[in-house]
Amino acid sequence: MVSKTKLVFAAAIIALGAACSSQVKTPQNIPSPVIHFVPVEKNVQLEVIDWGGAGQSIVLLAGGGNTAHVFDDFAPKLARYFHVYGITRRGFGASQFSPVDDKSRLAKDILVVLDSMNIHNPVLAGHSIAGVELSEIARVSQNGVSGLVYLEAGYPYAFSNSQSPGMNEFFELKGPPQPLPEQKDLTSFRALQNWNTKTYGFQLPESEYRQTWDSTAESKTLRRRDSPGFAIFPTMLNNSGKNDNIPLSSLVIFAIPHS
Repeated sequence: MVSKTKLVFAAAIIALGAACSSQVKTPQNIPSPVIHFVPVEKNVQLEVIDWGGAGQSIVLLAGGGNTAHVFDDFAPKLARYFHVYGITRRGFGASQFSPVDDKSRLAKDILVVLDSMNIHNPVLAGHSIAGVELSEIARVSQNGVSGLVYLEAGYPYAFSNSQSPGMNEFFELKGPPQPLPEQKDLTSFRALQNWNTKTYGFQLPESEYRQTWDSTAESKTLRRRDSPGFAIFPTMLNNSGKNDNIPLSSLVIFAIPHS
């Protein structure tokens, strides 16, 4: 098992990297990422990014609607300390899709990738709805995983108990409608990237937009891609909150206040 100190250190590096990815320069002498396509079941291959590095393996799991490329800017910084991988969930980006009726299938996808690529005893770090996959892995297979880091991912879809609020109560806490980019923000991927930075205060990699937005041949952005993986989300949220005890070393980070 990974030590608590190392788990906290890994989480701190991840959190700081996410917060500062647009301000901190990428370290030199970090190899270019290698992209693999790993079969997890018939007609379904998942995109796996290997950013390199040495030592303890960390596998990054994206939030809802994102691909592993959302980590492209800061994963190389993390690779100064660890061997870093990212997995794109089925139905998003370059990963193929087949419907699932049980969220344990998504956990199995990750476990198949770990086994196929000989990634031994990694720390799994997941953002947002990836908390479902983290908790399912803890439920179905504690062997071969050193620890879990929930990055804004510890909500009732991941775990709760009888005294915790349910997802319905969270859905009722509706804030103001999310702002939408205007036409001037859709002239290019860079313009869309700048709009997101100005609106939300952080910068997403251009590579992530290229995976999740439709565009013209001239790279003028059109609309967010209607990825087939969105059909999985009701299954991920169904019967949420079963896990009130995670039998793995875990660190759970919340943003407060949360929007």
